[in-house]
Amino acid sequence: MSVLLRVLEIDPFPEHGYCLAWVSWPRELFQRAVVHPDPAARARLLENRKLPADLFAAMALDPDPKVRLVCAVNAGEFGVPMPPEAIAALCAAPEASTRYWAVMHRDTPDEVRMRLVEDPETKVRYAALHERIWGRLRPEVQEALRNDPDPDIRELLAEIDGATAGPADSGGAIDEAEKDRRELADEAELDDELARSLIRDEDVEVRRVVARNPALRTELALSMATDSDNGVRLAVSTREDLTEEQRATIDYTIPETRQLGLGWIRSRLDDPDVVRRAATSTHVLLRRNAAEARHLPPDLVARLAADPDYYVRLTLCRSCDDAPSELLLDMYAHDSGKWWGYLVLQPNFPAVGMARYADDPNPRLRTVALRDPEIAPELIAHLTRDPDEGVRESAIRDARLPIDRLLELLDDVDTAAIAARNPGLGEERMDEMLDEILGV
Repeated sequence: MSVLLRVLEIDPFPEHGYCLAWVSWPRELFQRAVVHPDPAARARLLENRKLPADLFAAMALDPDPKVRLVCAVNAGEFGVPMPPEAIAALCAAPEASTRYWAVMHRDTPDEVRMRLVEDPETKVRYAALHERIWGRLRPEVQEALRNDPDPDIRELLAEIDGATAGPADSGGAIDEAEKDRRELADEAELDDELARSLIRDEDVEVRRVVARNPALRTELALSMATDSDNGVRLAVSTREDLTEEQRATIDYTIPETRQLGLGWIRSRLDDPDVVRRAATSTHVLLRRNAAEARHLPPDLVARLAADPDYYVRLTLCRSCDDAPSELLLDMYAHDSGKWWGYLVLQPNFPAVGMARYADDPNPRLRTVALRDPEIAPELIAHLTRDPDEGVRESAIRDARLPIDRLLELLDDVDTAAIAARNPGLGEERMDEMLDEILGV
Protein backbone atom coordinates (compact mmCIF):
# COMPACT_ATOMS: atom_id res chain seq x y z
CA MET A 1 0.00 0.00 0.00
CA SER A 2 2.89 2.36 0.68
CA VAL A 3 3.95 2.16 -2.97
CA LEU A 4 0.44 2.92 -4.19
CA LEU A 5 0.17 5.89 -1.89
CA ARG A 6 3.49 7.23 -3.17
CA VAL A 7 2.36 6.81 -6.76
CA LEU A 8 -0.86 8.66 -6.09
CA GLU A 9 1.06 11.44 -4.35
CA ILE A 10 3.39 11.80 -7.33
CA ASP A 11 0.69 11.55 -9.97
CA PRO A 12 -2.92 10.91 -8.95
CA PHE A 13 -3.68 9.88 -12.51
CA PRO A 14 -0.73 7.66 -13.55
CA GLU A 15 -0.54 6.28 -17.06
CA HIS A 16 -3.81 7.99 -17.89
CA GLY A 17 -5.49 5.77 -15.33
CA TYR A 18 -4.65 2.42 -16.92
CA CYS A 19 -3.54 1.04 -13.56
CA LEU A 20 -6.96 1.88 -12.17
CA ALA A 21 -8.51 -0.79 -14.39
CA TRP A 22 -6.74 -3.76 -12.88
CA VAL A 23 -5.14 -3.07 -9.49
CA SER A 24 -6.50 -4.70 -6.35
CA TRP A 25 -6.57 -1.94 -3.75
CA PRO A 26 -7.67 -1.62 -0.15
CA ARG A 27 -11.05 0.04 0.16
CA GLU A 28 -9.42 3.27 1.35
CA LEU A 29 -7.67 3.72 -2.00
CA PHE A 30 -10.77 2.82 -3.99
CA GLN A 31 -12.66 5.47 -2.05
CA ARG A 32 -10.04 8.01 -3.08
CA ALA A 33 -10.24 6.99 -6.70
CA VAL A 34 -14.04 7.19 -7.11
CA VAL A 35 -13.93 10.92 -6.33
CA HIS A 36 -10.92 11.63 -8.54
CA PRO A 37 -11.33 15.07 -10.15
CA ASP A 38 -10.60 13.75 -13.64
CA PRO A 39 -13.62 11.95 -15.16
CA ALA A 40 -11.32 9.86 -17.36
CA ALA A 41 -9.78 8.39 -14.19
CA ARG A 42 -13.21 7.63 -12.75
CA ALA A 43 -14.28 5.99 -16.00
CA ARG A 44 -11.15 3.85 -16.04
CA LEU A 45 -11.77 2.79 -12.46
CA LEU A 46 -15.12 1.36 -13.51
CA GLU A 47 -13.25 -1.18 -15.62
CA ASN A 48 -11.81 -2.69 -12.45
CA ARG A 49 -13.63 -5.87 -11.46
CA LYS A 50 -12.27 -5.54 -7.93
CA LEU A 51 -14.02 -2.24 -7.26
CA PRO A 52 -16.45 -2.84 -4.36
CA ALA A 53 -20.02 -3.12 -5.60
CA ASP A 54 -21.36 -0.29 -3.46
CA LEU A 55 -18.70 2.12 -4.72
CA PHE A 56 -19.35 0.97 -8.29
CA ALA A 57 -23.11 1.55 -7.96
CA ALA A 58 -22.58 4.99 -6.44
CA MET A 59 -20.91 6.10 -9.67
CA ALA A 60 -24.24 5.77 -11.47
CA LEU A 61 -24.87 9.28 -10.13
CA ASP A 62 -21.64 10.65 -11.59
CA PRO A 63 -22.08 14.04 -13.31
CA ASP A 64 -19.95 13.07 -16.31
CA PRO A 65 -21.75 11.32 -19.22
CA LYS A 66 -18.78 9.10 -20.12
CA VAL A 67 -18.51 7.85 -16.55
CA ARG A 68 -22.22 7.07 -16.48
CA LEU A 69 -21.95 5.21 -19.78
CA VAL A 70 -19.03 3.06 -18.61
CA CYS A 71 -20.91 2.40 -15.37
CA ALA A 72 -23.98 1.19 -17.30
CA VAL A 73 -21.97 -1.00 -19.68
CA ASN A 74 -19.73 -2.65 -17.10
CA ALA A 75 -22.46 -3.12 -14.51
CA GLY A 76 -24.05 -5.54 -16.95
CA GLU A 77 -20.86 -7.09 -18.29
CA PHE A 78 -19.43 -7.71 -14.80
CA GLY A 79 -22.73 -8.68 -13.20
CA VAL A 80 -22.47 -5.95 -10.55
CA PRO A 81 -25.58 -5.89 -8.32
CA MET A 82 -27.21 -2.48 -8.67
CA PRO A 83 -29.70 -0.97 -6.21
CA PRO A 84 -32.93 0.44 -7.66
CA GLU A 85 -31.87 4.06 -7.27
CA ALA A 86 -28.63 3.45 -9.22
CA ILE A 87 -30.43 1.69 -12.08
CA ALA A 88 -33.12 4.37 -12.11
CA ALA A 89 -30.46 7.08 -12.38
CA LEU A 90 -28.73 5.38 -15.31
CA CYS A 91 -32.03 4.71 -17.07
CA ALA A 92 -32.91 8.38 -16.75
CA ALA A 93 -29.57 9.62 -18.10
CA PRO A 94 -29.74 12.27 -20.83
CA GLU A 95 -27.52 10.21 -23.14
CA ALA A 96 -29.30 7.42 -25.01
CA SER A 97 -26.32 5.05 -24.93
CA THR A 98 -26.35 5.01 -21.13
CA ARG A 99 -30.09 4.32 -21.05
CA TYR A 100 -29.63 1.55 -23.62
CA TRP A 101 -27.02 -0.34 -21.58
CA ALA A 102 -28.68 0.32 -18.24
CA VAL A 103 -32.09 -1.03 -19.22
CA MET A 104 -30.52 -4.38 -20.11
CA HIS A 105 -29.16 -4.89 -16.59
CA ARG A 106 -30.61 -7.86 -14.75
CA ASP A 107 -31.64 -5.64 -11.81
CA THR A 108 -33.61 -3.17 -13.93
CA PRO A 109 -37.13 -3.01 -12.47
CA ASP A 110 -39.98 -3.85 -14.80
CA GLU A 111 -41.49 -0.44 -14.13
CA VAL A 112 -38.39 1.19 -15.62
CA ARG A 113 -38.53 -1.08 -18.66
CA MET A 114 -42.19 -0.19 -19.15
CA ARG A 115 -41.26 3.49 -19.23
CA LEU A 116 -38.35 3.05 -21.62
CA VAL A 117 -40.31 1.14 -24.26
CA GLU A 118 -41.64 4.61 -25.06
CA ASP A 119 -38.16 6.14 -25.25
CA PRO A 120 -37.56 8.39 -28.29
CA GLU A 121 -34.36 6.45 -29.09
CA THR A 122 -34.93 3.29 -31.14
CA LYS A 123 -32.19 1.20 -29.53
CA VAL A 124 -33.47 2.01 -26.05
CA ARG A 125 -36.99 0.90 -26.93
CA TYR A 126 -35.54 -2.32 -28.38
CA ALA A 127 -33.49 -3.05 -25.27
CA ALA A 128 -36.37 -2.30 -22.92
CA LEU A 129 -38.85 -4.57 -24.67
CA HIS A 130 -39.18 -7.89 -22.85
CA GLU A 131 -41.80 -10.61 -22.81
CA ARG A 132 -42.13 -10.24 -19.03
CA ILE A 133 -43.61 -6.75 -19.29
CA TRP A 134 -45.51 -7.08 -22.55
CA GLY A 135 -48.85 -7.99 -21.01
CA ARG A 136 -48.62 -5.09 -18.54
CA LEU A 137 -48.16 -2.37 -21.13
CA ARG A 138 -51.04 -0.02 -21.87
CA PRO A 139 -52.92 -0.97 -25.06
CA GLU A 140 -51.86 2.23 -26.80
CA VAL A 141 -48.20 1.48 -26.02
CA GLN A 142 -48.56 -2.04 -27.39
CA GLU A 143 -50.06 -0.69 -30.58
CA ALA A 144 -47.31 1.89 -30.97
CA LEU A 145 -44.73 -0.88 -30.68
CA ARG A 146 -46.58 -3.10 -33.15
CA ASN A 147 -46.34 -0.26 -35.64
CA ASP A 148 -42.88 0.94 -34.65
CA PRO A 149 -40.92 2.31 -37.64
CA ASP A 150 -37.92 0.16 -36.69
CA PRO A 151 -38.06 -3.34 -38.28
CA ASP A 152 -35.94 -4.91 -35.50
CA ILE A 153 -38.48 -3.84 -32.90
CA ARG A 154 -41.32 -5.24 -34.94
CA GLU A 155 -39.42 -8.50 -35.41
CA LEU A 156 -38.68 -8.78 -31.69
CA LEU A 157 -42.28 -8.03 -30.89
CA ALA A 158 -43.39 -10.77 -33.26
CA GLU A 159 -41.44 -13.20 -31.09
CA ILE A 160 -42.53 -11.77 -27.75
CA ASP A 161 -46.14 -11.13 -28.62
CA GLY A 162 -46.45 -14.13 -30.89
CA ALA A 163 -47.56 -11.77 -33.61
CA THR A 164 -45.96 -10.25 -36.67
CA ALA A 165 -46.38 -6.49 -36.67
CA GLY A 166 -48.42 -5.70 -39.77
CA PRO A 167 -48.76 -2.32 -41.47
CA ALA A 168 -51.10 0.19 -39.90
CA ASP A 169 -54.33 1.00 -41.65
CA SER A 170 -54.85 4.31 -43.38
CA GLY A 171 -55.73 5.92 -40.09
CA GLY A 172 -52.54 4.72 -38.45
CA ALA A 173 -54.39 2.54 -35.95
CA ILE A 174 -55.95 -0.89 -35.70
CA ASP A 175 -59.66 -1.30 -35.16
CA GLU A 176 -60.61 -1.40 -31.49
CA ALA A 177 -62.54 -4.63 -31.95
CA GLU A 178 -59.41 -6.34 -33.29
CA LYS A 179 -57.44 -5.17 -30.27
CA ASP A 180 -60.15 -6.59 -28.03
CA ARG A 181 -59.87 -9.98 -29.73
CA ARG A 182 -56.12 -10.07 -29.18
CA GLU A 183 -56.70 -9.37 -25.51
CA LEU A 184 -59.32 -12.11 -25.40
CA ALA A 185 -56.89 -14.50 -27.03
CA ASP A 186 -54.52 -13.98 -24.09
CA GLU A 187 -57.11 -14.47 -21.35
CA ALA A 188 -56.40 -16.95 -18.58
CA GLU A 189 -59.78 -18.57 -19.17
CA LEU A 190 -61.20 -19.55 -22.54
CA ASP A 191 -64.47 -21.30 -23.15
CA ASP A 192 -64.57 -23.56 -26.19
CA GLU A 193 -66.97 -21.39 -28.17
CA LEU A 194 -64.72 -18.34 -27.90
CA ALA A 195 -61.59 -20.41 -28.47
CA ARG A 196 -62.97 -21.89 -31.71
CA SER A 197 -63.70 -18.40 -32.92
CA LEU A 198 -60.23 -17.13 -32.07
CA ILE A 199 -58.28 -19.96 -33.65
CA ARG A 200 -60.07 -19.25 -36.96
CA ASP A 201 -59.66 -15.47 -36.74
CA GLU A 202 -58.56 -13.70 -39.92
CA ASP A 203 -56.03 -11.68 -37.91
CA VAL A 204 -52.83 -13.74 -37.73
CA GLU A 205 -51.85 -11.89 -34.56
CA VAL A 206 -54.95 -13.16 -32.79
CA ARG A 207 -54.18 -16.71 -33.89
CA ARG A 208 -50.56 -16.48 -32.72
CA VAL A 209 -51.55 -15.15 -29.32
CA VAL A 210 -54.19 -17.79 -28.73
CA ALA A 211 -51.85 -20.53 -29.93
CA ARG A 212 -49.49 -19.64 -27.05
CA ASN A 213 -52.25 -19.42 -24.46
CA PRO A 214 -51.98 -22.34 -21.99
CA ALA A 215 -55.72 -22.02 -21.34
CA LEU A 216 -56.43 -23.27 -24.88
CA ARG A 217 -57.33 -26.95 -24.80
CA THR A 218 -54.75 -29.23 -26.37
CA GLU A 219 -57.21 -30.58 -28.91
CA LEU A 220 -58.01 -27.09 -30.16
CA ALA A 221 -54.36 -26.09 -30.14
CA LEU A 222 -53.48 -29.08 -32.33
CA SER A 223 -56.14 -28.03 -34.80
CA MET A 224 -53.91 -25.01 -35.48
CA ALA A 225 -50.89 -27.18 -36.31
CA THR A 226 -51.60 -26.82 -40.02
CA ASP A 227 -52.26 -23.09 -39.92
CA SER A 228 -51.01 -21.21 -42.98
CA ASP A 229 -48.79 -19.01 -40.81
CA ASN A 230 -45.44 -20.33 -39.61
CA GLY A 231 -45.61 -18.25 -36.44
CA VAL A 232 -48.85 -19.92 -35.43
CA ARG A 233 -47.46 -23.38 -36.11
CA LEU A 234 -44.27 -22.55 -34.17
CA ALA A 235 -46.27 -21.28 -31.20
CA VAL A 236 -48.30 -24.49 -31.12
CA SER A 237 -45.14 -26.61 -31.35
CA THR A 238 -43.66 -25.10 -28.17
CA ARG A 239 -46.70 -25.56 -25.93
CA GLU A 240 -46.17 -27.29 -22.60
CA ASP A 241 -49.15 -29.58 -22.99
CA LEU A 242 -47.92 -31.31 -26.15
CA THR A 243 -46.18 -34.67 -26.21
CA GLU A 244 -42.99 -35.13 -28.19
CA GLU A 245 -44.92 -37.19 -30.71
CA GLN A 246 -47.39 -34.37 -31.21
CA ARG A 247 -44.61 -31.81 -31.65
CA ALA A 248 -42.97 -33.98 -34.28
CA THR A 249 -46.04 -33.83 -36.51
CA ILE A 250 -45.92 -30.01 -36.81
CA ASP A 251 -44.13 -28.35 -39.71
CA TYR A 252 -42.48 -25.13 -38.51
CA THR A 253 -39.41 -22.99 -39.19
CA ILE A 254 -37.40 -21.37 -36.39
CA PRO A 255 -36.27 -17.76 -36.95
CA GLU A 256 -32.49 -17.42 -37.08
CA THR A 257 -32.28 -13.97 -35.54
CA ARG A 258 -33.09 -14.48 -31.86
CA GLN A 259 -33.75 -17.15 -29.30
CA LEU A 260 -37.42 -17.36 -28.39
CA GLY A 261 -38.08 -17.37 -24.65
CA LEU A 262 -40.64 -19.88 -23.43
CA GLY A 263 -42.17 -18.70 -20.18
CA TRP A 264 -43.26 -22.14 -18.99
CA ILE A 265 -39.61 -23.22 -18.98
CA ARG A 266 -37.82 -20.00 -18.03
CA SER A 267 -40.06 -19.44 -15.00
CA ARG A 268 -39.37 -22.98 -13.71
CA LEU A 269 -35.67 -23.54 -14.32
CA ASP A 270 -35.41 -24.77 -10.73
CA ASP A 271 -37.94 -27.54 -11.42
CA PRO A 272 -35.94 -30.66 -12.34
CA ASP A 273 -38.85 -32.32 -14.13
CA VAL A 274 -39.56 -29.32 -16.36
CA VAL A 275 -35.89 -28.83 -17.20
CA ARG A 276 -35.34 -32.50 -17.98
CA ARG A 277 -38.37 -32.60 -20.21
CA ALA A 278 -37.16 -29.54 -22.12
CA ALA A 279 -33.53 -30.63 -22.31
CA THR A 280 -34.43 -34.00 -23.79
CA SER A 281 -36.96 -32.62 -26.27
CA THR A 282 -36.49 -32.94 -30.01
CA HIS A 283 -37.61 -29.31 -30.24
CA VAL A 284 -34.53 -27.11 -30.29
CA LEU A 285 -36.29 -24.12 -28.71
CA LEU A 286 -37.11 -26.17 -25.65
CA ARG A 287 -33.49 -27.28 -25.40
CA ARG A 288 -32.22 -23.70 -25.77
CA ASN A 289 -34.42 -22.63 -22.88
CA ALA A 290 -33.37 -25.57 -20.72
CA ALA A 291 -29.71 -24.63 -21.24
CA GLU A 292 -30.36 -21.39 -19.32
CA ALA A 293 -30.57 -23.26 -16.00
CA ARG A 294 -27.83 -22.26 -13.56
CA HIS A 295 -27.29 -25.87 -12.55
CA LEU A 296 -28.09 -29.12 -14.35
CA PRO A 297 -27.62 -32.82 -13.62
CA PRO A 298 -24.45 -34.30 -15.20
CA ASP A 299 -26.34 -36.29 -17.83
CA LEU A 300 -28.20 -33.22 -19.06
CA VAL A 301 -25.02 -31.16 -19.10
CA ALA A 302 -23.37 -33.78 -21.29
CA ARG A 303 -26.40 -34.01 -23.54
CA LEU A 304 -26.69 -30.25 -24.09
CA ALA A 305 -22.94 -29.81 -24.48
CA ALA A 306 -23.08 -32.23 -27.42
CA ASP A 307 -26.19 -30.65 -28.92
CA PRO A 308 -25.92 -30.01 -32.68
CA ASP A 309 -27.50 -26.57 -32.23
CA TYR A 310 -24.99 -23.74 -31.75
CA TYR A 311 -27.33 -21.66 -29.58
CA VAL A 312 -27.95 -24.55 -27.19
CA ARG A 313 -24.20 -24.90 -26.65
CA LEU A 314 -23.63 -21.15 -26.39
CA THR A 315 -26.47 -20.71 -23.90
CA LEU A 316 -25.10 -23.55 -21.80
CA CYS A 317 -21.66 -21.88 -21.74
CA ARG A 318 -23.08 -18.48 -20.84
CA SER A 319 -25.70 -19.49 -18.29
CA CYS A 320 -24.87 -22.81 -16.68
CA ASP A 321 -22.21 -23.03 -13.98
CA ASP A 322 -21.87 -26.73 -14.81
CA ALA A 323 -20.87 -26.20 -18.45
CA PRO A 324 -17.99 -28.60 -19.18
CA SER A 325 -14.43 -27.29 -19.47
CA GLU A 326 -13.95 -28.76 -22.94
CA LEU A 327 -16.94 -26.94 -24.35
CA LEU A 328 -16.00 -23.66 -22.69
CA LEU A 329 -12.50 -23.87 -24.11
CA ASP A 330 -13.71 -24.76 -27.59
CA MET A 331 -16.24 -21.92 -27.63
CA TYR A 332 -13.62 -19.49 -26.30
CA ALA A 333 -11.14 -20.51 -28.97
CA HIS A 334 -13.41 -20.55 -32.00
CA ASP A 335 -16.60 -18.57 -31.41
CA SER A 336 -16.99 -15.58 -33.71
CA GLY A 337 -19.66 -13.86 -31.63
CA LYS A 338 -19.23 -11.24 -28.93
CA TRP A 339 -19.36 -13.52 -25.86
CA TRP A 340 -16.21 -15.60 -26.19
CA GLY A 341 -14.01 -13.30 -24.08
CA TYR A 342 -16.24 -13.62 -21.02
CA LEU A 343 -16.20 -17.40 -20.97
CA VAL A 344 -12.93 -17.39 -18.98
CA LEU A 345 -15.01 -16.12 -16.04
CA GLN A 346 -17.14 -19.28 -15.92
CA PRO A 347 -16.47 -21.58 -12.96
CA ASN A 348 -15.38 -24.56 -15.05
CA PHE A 349 -13.11 -22.73 -17.47
CA PRO A 350 -9.91 -24.82 -17.48
CA ALA A 351 -6.56 -23.74 -16.06
CA VAL A 352 -4.39 -26.75 -15.21
CA GLY A 353 -2.72 -28.16 -18.32
CA MET A 354 -3.34 -25.12 -20.50
CA ALA A 355 0.40 -24.53 -20.91
CA ARG A 356 0.29 -27.06 -23.73
CA TYR A 357 -1.24 -24.35 -25.90
CA ALA A 358 1.74 -21.97 -25.60
CA ASP A 359 2.69 -22.56 -29.24
CA ASP A 360 -0.81 -23.06 -30.64
CA PRO A 361 -1.57 -21.17 -33.88
CA ASN A 362 -4.64 -19.66 -32.19
CA PRO A 363 -3.61 -16.57 -30.15
CA ARG A 364 -6.63 -16.99 -27.88
CA LEU A 365 -5.30 -20.37 -26.81
CA ARG A 366 -1.79 -19.02 -26.35
CA THR A 367 -3.25 -16.49 -23.92
CA VAL A 368 -5.10 -19.25 -22.09
CA ALA A 369 -1.76 -21.00 -21.58
CA LEU A 370 -0.94 -18.30 -19.03
CA ARG A 371 -3.87 -19.46 -16.85
CA ASP A 372 -2.00 -22.67 -16.09
CA PRO A 373 -0.79 -22.53 -12.45
CA GLU A 374 1.99 -24.97 -13.37
CA ILE A 375 3.33 -23.19 -16.45
CA ALA A 376 7.11 -23.00 -16.54
CA PRO A 377 8.53 -19.47 -15.99
CA GLU A 378 10.65 -19.78 -19.13
CA LEU A 379 7.50 -20.44 -21.14
CA ILE A 380 6.03 -17.20 -19.84
CA ALA A 381 9.22 -15.44 -20.92
CA HIS A 382 8.81 -17.04 -24.34
CA LEU A 383 5.29 -15.64 -24.61
CA THR A 384 6.54 -12.08 -23.94
CA ARG A 385 7.97 -12.29 -27.49
CA ASP A 386 4.72 -13.53 -29.03
CA PRO A 387 3.71 -11.93 -32.35
CA ASP A 388 0.24 -11.19 -30.96
CA GLU A 389 0.04 -8.01 -28.88
CA GLY A 390 -2.60 -9.38 -26.51
CA VAL A 391 -0.57 -12.49 -25.76
CA ARG A 392 2.62 -10.44 -25.24
CA GLU A 393 1.00 -8.02 -22.84
CA SER A 394 -0.64 -10.79 -20.81
CA ALA A 395 2.71 -12.52 -20.44
CA ILE A 396 4.54 -9.30 -19.54
CA ARG A 397 2.04 -8.65 -16.74
CA ASP A 398 2.34 -12.18 -15.34
CA ALA A 399 3.80 -12.14 -11.82
CA ARG A 400 5.63 -15.42 -12.49
CA LEU A 401 7.76 -13.90 -15.24
CA PRO A 402 11.48 -14.40 -14.43
CA ILE A 403 12.95 -11.23 -12.98
CA ASP A 404 15.80 -11.02 -15.47
CA ARG A 405 13.36 -10.97 -18.40
CA LEU A 406 11.13 -8.48 -16.54
CA LEU A 407 14.08 -6.11 -16.07
CA GLU A 408 14.88 -6.38 -19.79
CA LEU A 409 11.35 -5.35 -20.58
CA LEU A 410 11.56 -2.44 -18.15
CA ASP A 411 14.57 -1.15 -20.08
CA ASP A 412 12.68 -1.31 -23.39
CA VAL A 413 10.75 1.86 -24.13
CA ASP A 414 8.07 -0.15 -25.97
CA THR A 415 7.33 -2.44 -23.03
CA ALA A 416 8.39 -0.47 -19.94
CA ALA A 417 4.91 0.82 -19.09
CA ILE A 418 3.39 -2.68 -19.19
CA ALA A 419 6.32 -4.27 -17.36
CA ALA A 420 6.08 -1.66 -14.60
CA ARG A 421 2.64 -3.06 -13.76
CA ASN A 422 4.01 -6.52 -13.05
CA PRO A 423 3.54 -7.31 -9.33
CA GLY A 424 6.62 -9.51 -9.52
CA LEU A 425 8.76 -6.39 -9.19
CA GLY A 426 8.10 -6.34 -5.47
CA GLU A 427 7.62 -3.30 -3.25
CA GLU A 428 11.32 -2.82 -2.54
CA ARG A 429 12.22 -2.56 -6.20
CA MET A 430 9.20 -0.34 -6.89
CA ASP A 431 10.28 2.00 -4.10
CA GLU A 432 13.74 2.15 -5.64
CA MET A 433 12.22 3.04 -9.00
CA LEU A 434 10.18 5.81 -7.41
CA ASP A 435 13.29 7.11 -5.61
CA GLU A 436 15.05 7.27 -8.96
CA ILE A 437 12.13 9.11 -10.57
CA LEU A 438 12.02 11.63 -7.71
CA GLY A 439 15.78 11.95 -7.48
CA VAL A 440 15.78 10.88 -3.85
